[in-house]
Amino acid sequence: MDQEVSMTTFIVILLLIIMPTASESQTINAHVGKQNIYLDSGKVTRALTPPGGTDVYDIRFSKQGTFERMVFEIRDTMDDKPSKTPCFFEVTYEQYPFRLVVDLDNTRLQFSADFPNFSNSDYISGKYYLPSETSGNYKFALTLKKPIKFEVFELHNPGRIVIDIKAGDQREKDFPPVYSLRSKSYYFDDLRDQEDKMELESVRIIKSQDKKYVIEEGYYKTAQEAMEKKDLFIKKGIELLVEKRKVNELPQGTVISQSK
Repeated sequence: MDQEVSMTTFIVILLLIIMPTASESQTINAHVGKQNIYLDSGKVTRALTPPGGTDVYDIRFSKQGTFERMVFEIRDTMDDKPSKTPCFFEVTYEQYPFRLVVDLDNTRLQFSADFPNFSNSDYISGKYYLPSETSGNYKFALTLKKPIKFEVFELHNPGRIVIDIKAGDQREKDFPPVYSLRSKSYYFDDLRDQEDKMELESVRIIKSQDKKYVIEEGYYKTAQEAMEKKDLFIKKGIELLVEKRKVNELPQGTVISQSK
């Protein structure tokens, strides 16, 4: 983990997805308390961060009838007491593949809390660490088994972040394959040597089938669009691959065919 944390200072990521989906991406501010406002795309964010550092000291997972819930308990590292309000956070629902990307600001890079076991979850299949564009952030992806709807809200006194997940209206068959423009796969610590790719206009880091990571510039509706964009990067001396991928299919390993 220490090696993973240290390399984040080398990385500049602009977390944008360039291809519009059926529901255009949107960003909303988190509300306080549950309001049953579920989203099928986009991002929920909190604008403020308490002074000082924070720590996630407990993470709970439970099934609540029609939805599943994760609760993140936040405390202030200055006095080691529960924080009155949560830290700054962003929770983004992504597709190709389905995942929730969670970014927590000014938080210990090694939580006091352990992640819960998701073996009985109908929606969450696992999680993995992601490099953050900001030093001092903890960023991770919750991998999802299927399309979802999600609601994110905060609680105060003590400060908590709550993520509720339930079944989405869409099915995998509603999502056509796309053409991903991406790097080969790298070990996490080798991402630091790929600064030319990390500084592209749009970047996602995705775990691949060989348990490494790929740097994705974006995904496109047609092979022609992806190949035209690839040619532009070749002129800049940046070599990327075009991969045809289903909506919840992980990127292949280091060697892939140039699918059209």
